[in-house]
Amino acid sequence: MSYRPKPGNSDWDLLAKYFSGNTSETESKKIEQWAQSSPKNQELFRSAEEAWEASRSSRQLWDTDAAWNTLQQKIDERSVSKAQNKLHSYKSARTRNRLVPLLKVAAILFVVASSVTAYYQYFANTSVLEVVELAPEKVFTNKKGQRSTLQLPDNSKVHLAADSRLVLKSGFNDTERRVFIEGEAFFEITHNASKPFKVESDHGLVTVLGTKFNVNAYPELTQQEVAVAEGKVSFNAIEGNSTPAILTAGTLGILPFNGDNISIQRIENIEWYTGWINGQLIFNDTPLTSVITKLERWYDIKCEIKGESIGSKRLTGTFENQRLSEVLDAISMSLNLKHGKVEGTYVFSQS
Repeated sequence: MSYRPKPGNSDWDLLAKYFSGNTSETESKKIEQWAQSSPKNQELFRSAEEAWEASRSSRQLWDTDAAWNTLQQKIDERSVSKAQNKLHSYKSARTRNRLVPLLKVAAILFVVASSVTAYYQYFANTSVLEVVELAPEKVFTNKKGQRSTLQLPDNSKVHLAADSRLVLKSGFNDTERRVFIEGEAFFEITHNASKPFKVESDHGLVTVLGTKFNVNAYPELTQQEVAVAEGKVSFNAIEGNSTPAILTAGTLGILPFNGDNISIQRIENIEWYTGWINGQLIFNDTPLTSVITKLERWYDIKCEIKGESIGSKRLTGTFENQRLSEVLDAISMSLNLKHGKVEGTYVFSQS
């Protein structure tokens, strides 16, 4: 049976994945073959692509309080999973009729892509950003291959990376502004001198008044990094009595997990640490072992290196909203490698 996208089913999700660069090689070929199979399909594909591009210029934010109130009503009736199924059915019911005009196509694609705003992610496809209540805390989770933007009750903004979790601590914005991060996030903090904003991880604590900074605290790392884009922050370890490090705009704080003190470095290019919020996958003299970890998170795939000697090869380059196949080809060409897919896993080996 030939591929034919139908409004209201997962085929729209596949189109959105294609336009955002998140499809596998097989999925990409499936889309491209369908698009070239008839003039009608070509026109539909062009319309959908135009709608996708138009949606990229009009991002909105997820108001966490408003979204949370809606979720709470669902929780009162049934479990979180049932509430999610109900919302997904609501989306399908709205889109199961005949092919919709361009603006409606834009809306469908807009709500299912990994790079769209969390406001739409919540109401149209809650599997994109998982919301869990661990009273009295609020937990927001992105799976691999997904990114989101949240607007907090104090009007601060948080860009949450793939495979990351943000916890709003009890009493957020009432008695204090404290969050917990596991993974990576870029924070744009609203100034409030009476309520410093505190970002806690398993190993470090960042305290700010009003600034913009990136925190990288994935659990498998051997160190936590804080990169400051604007303003000034205080950064110190959770355990021990070390003196906090003061980081200013254009500096990077590195907290080793072996007990050493925080070190401070000047940042040559802040986009190395913040480009991901704009869809940029950036590598700066990055070893292949770290490259594949980032690819796994970015595209929700599994990668493997065949041959210990190639793991230390280093990659420098920037990919912006590019399809997985393009990125894999570029990496292989740059590092003189070859890649293939074996039982669902992308394998890099010496060419």
